[in-house]
Amino acid sequence: MLSHTRRYRDSLREDMRRQRLAVSERDEELATASVMQRVLSHPYLKEGRLIGSYVSTRHEIGTRELNRALTLRGHTLALPVISPVEKGIMDFYTFDSESELILNRFAIPEPPPYHEKLVTPPLFEVLLVPLLAFDLKGNRMGMGGGYYDRTLKQLSATCVLIGLAYDFQMVPAIQTEAWDMPLDEVITPSEHYVFSRKYLFSRSRAPASA
Repeated sequence: MLSHTRRYRDSLREDMRRQRLAVSERDEELATASVMQRVLSHPYLKEGRLIGSYVSTRHEIGTRELNRALTLRGHTLALPVISPVEKGIMDFYTFDSESELILNRFAIPEPPPYHEKLVTPPLFEVLLVPLLAFDLKGNRMGMGGGYYDRTLKQLSATCVLIGLAYDFQMVPAIQTEAWDMPLDEVITPSEHYVFSRKYLFSRSRAPASA
């Protein structure tokens, strides 16, 4: 028998999926452009960072142009590669160009998993995260596969964790599970929510030696 929390979360996921699928192509483009502008103007991204991102799908806020813009601005970007054998497991890899990306079994582009390109979660300075819903305490609800739940627990204490979402994905409160990890920030088309301003306490990189 499902618990009350499980029933609530399943219902919320289904509702958010329906709302997201109902977003028109034009509204998706406008929302994506606004979120992209807010991310690129983030004060913590004024210098090059090691960023974990993702390739958007299923009417999510678009990240493809954002990913391209971040690399052009000097950031090092890593994208997830879903394990073909272990459920709920993914690793992150950097890549040299978008032409390297290959479709996985879900038709999502991934970088080739070259060992020398592997980035372990503790190395990330920023992680951009997809979501289905969030609340004003920074609680996040994902798709339910557990991929990000496992990754978030491995991040360093100084990594800035940023969710990307539509405005309608904000809900009053999310009933959390023991394994849930809160976000530091969420960026939507009209708001930049900050729950934990970590970058105020993070040291800038020292200048490279000559």
